[in-house]
Amino acid sequence: MPRARAHVNITASIEGWQYALIVGLSEIRKCKFSSALQYLLKLGYVKLSELVEQQCFEGEEQELLKRLVEEIRSKRNK
Repeated sequence: MPRARAHVNITASIEGWQYALIVGLSEIRKCKFSSALQYLLKLGYVKLSELVEQQCFEGEEQELLKRLVEEIRSKRNK
C-alpha cells in the first residue's frame, strides 16, 4: 500500500547554484522540480544518517541529530 504524501506549499529563498542544482537534476532525471528536490532531500537524509552513525558530530549536536534521524526513520517506516 503506498504511503500518503502531504502536499505543502513552501516559499523559500535559495541561492542561484542551489536552483541550478535542482533544475539540472530535474532535467537529468526527467522529472518535475519538486521530485528533484525530494530526491535531494532523500540523499541528504541518507548522508546525515551515515554521519550520525559514524559519530562525526560532538556532544549535544550529535545527540540532537541522532534524535532527528531516529524521528525521521520512524516516520518513514509507518
